[in-house]
Amino acid sequence: MWLLFFLLLPVAAGAQTLRMRDFVDLTATNRDTSAKIHQRLTPNNVLCALVKVQLPRSGCSFEGQIIGEVEFKVNEYWVYMDVNAKRLTIKCPDIEACEIIWQSDPGWQNGVESGHTYRLTLDGYQSGSQPAAPAREGNFVVFSLTPANATLEVDGQAQPLPQDGKVSVYLRRGTHSYKVSAYGYASATGTISMGEEKQSLPVTLASVMASLTVSCATSGAIIYINDERKGTGTWTGTLAAGTYHIEARLDGHRTRSEDVTLAENDRRAINLAALTAIMGNLQVDYQPIGAEVWVDGKKVGTSPDVLRLLVGRHTVEVRAEGYVSAKSTVTVAEGEMARLAGSLTKTAPAPAPTPSPSPSGNTINGHEYVDLGLSVKWATCNVGAGSPGDYGSYFAWGETSPKSSYTENNSKTYGKSQYNREIGGDVSLDAARANWGGSWRLPTEAEFKELLNNCTWQWTTQGGHNGYKVTSKKNGNTIFLPAAGLCYGTSPSNVGSWGRYW
Repeated sequence: MWLLFFLLLPVAAGAQTLRMRDFVDLTATNRDTSAKIHQRLTPNNVLCALVKVQLPRSGCSFEGQIIGEVEFKVNEYWVYMDVNAKRLTIKCPDIEACEIIWQSDPGWQNGVESGHTYRLTLDGYQSGSQPAAPAREGNFVVFSLTPANATLEVDGQAQPLPQDGKVSVYLRRGTHSYKVSAYGYASATGTISMGEEKQSLPVTLASVMASLTVSCATSGAIIYINDERKGTGTWTGTLAAGTYHIEARLDGHRTRSEDVTLAENDRRAINLAALTAIMGNLQVDYQPIGAEVWVDGKKVGTSPDVLRLLVGRHTVEVRAEGYVSAKSTVTVAEGEMARLAGSLTKTAPAPAPTPSPSPSGNTINGHEYVDLGLSVKWATCNVGAGSPGDYGSYFAWGETSPKSSYTENNSKTYGKSQYNREIGGDVSLDAARANWGGSWRLPTEAEFKELLNNCTWQWTTQGGHNGYKVTSKKNGNTIFLPAAGLCYGTSPSNVGSWGRYW
């Protein structure tokens, strides 16, 4: 807040002389936001300053850098002024006209500030008894708008955006027009007759949104509308009237598209035909002959062979009993032949097994655990696995049984409250509790962070599978987390290179 000094200069002779009592920046002192709530803009489209002149006498006029009409509100005048204005002349019947010039200490300031509300209090405007308060020249109308984000115009002038669907507007007595608009709704217009009393006016718009359903015959195809991803397989939603570009996309397939024009309140269904797979060839020639060839976690044949694959990047793994598996990433292009050749390395003879300590006291409900010296005990293998190196079963979040296909559409929890909260111990959602019973449960996020921060992690191989050997910094005990990859759709991917643990 800056302190303002004033110079009141008489302009014309009269029966009385106005005297300045004080001038206060209400926005800085009382947080009065009238200038922002009841906005008025300068010709440069900048928010005006508002000076509330305390003068309970009608018929006064004002001169200076004033924007629009001056409003008399019972005991005060609302004077909207241009930014940086420094002067205001006040003229009242039987009172000397006064010119007010304000400045700061030290030196001149730029005048009133945009969006600030000021109070100017005067003395010397009455003689004898206090004049009777004049009749109100208007009052406020509170518009209640549905939808709550609708916009309001009164007498052709845009009003502030609604707060919780409500907008208050001061109107003079008389008839005023209004218009309420919102995207996807029919606009509403009308008039309101304003007197001295405050009024409330509810306005509810009627929706004109169109309904559209888009589906594709190819399972897993991703639906896009105007390049915005909407869903997988099938999508239903509402759109405003207009023309839209619809596409079904899937890696390794040709995109299928269609344009649709929707009218207001339209109901349409678009069924896109199956996508055409784009194929390429992969030649695999690995020794020993007969080694298994796995592509993206799924066995597709044996070496040597020429495989027909969807175009794009694939993870190829060659496996054979007694040999170290070889994994590569290849890119298959349409109409071309990618090649992969080599020889697997025989595995070293397995060392004599070290006798395991008696599991007595180290099992819960028949399943073994390891004490890493942390806040909880950790299982020695995944749910569904027979040994620490086995991958185990794949589970969707919040589901307790494996299934043949994993998508957003067949998920029981995707988009629901269970999707973003801890579910450990809930037998209807926790795969560990449902399959192993007892006190087994899924770890929490905090327990995973404890495992990460209090153990050393070494990438290695166990039971023929890649993964991390996790060794406790507290007692040296270990567990093994195999890189089981991720199952989205019908086949696991990235097997042996990374793993996703809930």
